[in-house]
Amino acid sequence: MTETCSTRDCTAPVLARQLCSSHYQRAKYARRLDEVAPTTTSLCGNCGGEIPATRRWGAKFCSADCKEAAMAAAKHQRMLERRAAMRARACAWCRKPLTVIRDDQRFCSHKCGDDWRNDQKRLANLRAKKAARTPCEVCGGRIPAERAASAIYCSVACKQLGGRSGHPAVRRDQTDYNRRYLYGITAEQFAAMLEEQNNLCAICRSPEWPGKGSRPHVDHDHATGKVRGLLCGKCNVALGNMHDDPVRLRAAAAYVEAHMA
Repeated sequence: MTETCSTRDCTAPVLARQLCSSHYQRAKYARRLDEVAPTTTSLCGNCGGEIPATRRWGAKFCSADCKEAAMAAAKHQRMLERRAAMRARACAWCRKPLTVIRDDQRFCSHKCGDDWRNDQKRLANLRAKKAARTPCEVCGGRIPAERAASAIYCSVACKQLGGRSGHPAVRRDQTDYNRRYLYGITAEQFAAMLEEQNNLCAICRSPEWPGKGSRPHVDHDHATGKVRGLLCGKCNVALGNMHDDPVRLRAAAAYVEAHMA
C-alpha cells in the first residue's frame, strides 16, 4: 500500500520525511523543514556513525570519504568472489584447476591451449573427410556421421555382406603388399614372371587358376626362401602336402603310373 503525506487532509504519496512533493518543497523553501518533519537518525553504512542532517535525504554514508571507502571495499569483495570462481574453474583441455586469474582464461598453460587448438583442427579435418566420402559400397546409401571417417559401409550388416577385403581395389593392394612382404617381389616382377610362363601354371600348364582366390600363387623354396615360379592353387597345395620332397613326388608318380598300367 502506498504511504500518504502526513499533512492534514493531504492524500498525495510521500516523497521524503513523511511529506509529499508539494509540502516538502514548501517546508524546504520556508526553512521550516526540520520543524515540520524532523529527520530520523540513520547510521553510516561504512563507519557506523550518525549521518549529519546536512547530508542529502536518503544518504547512506556520513561523508564522501566513507562513500568512496565503501565502494572500494565492495569492488575488492567482487574481485575476491571472481577469483574464487576462477579457482573453481578447470582447464578446457587437461581439466586441471586454473591457477592464474584472468576473466577470459580457459587454459592452465600455453601447451594446453596449443593442444586444444590442434585438436579442433583435427576435428575440422575429420568432419571435412566425412562430408566428402563416397556412398556405401554395398547399398549405395549415405554413411552415418558417427561411423569412422575411413568407413566404406553404412552399417555392420553391409560390412558383413561386402567385406572390406573383398573390395577389388583393397584386395589388389593387399595382395601386392603380401607378395612384397612374404616373397620380396613387386607387382612388376610378378607380372613379368606370369608373362614368362605364358599365363600358365608352371606344373600343370593350365591357363585357369583354380583354388583359393582364383589367382596365381607364388611358389618358393621353404628352406632358402627363393621364389621358383607361379602355380595354380591345386598344384601349390599338392607340393605343400608332399613337403617339396622329390623322392616322395617321384614315388607318387610311379604309383599312379603303375595303377594306370
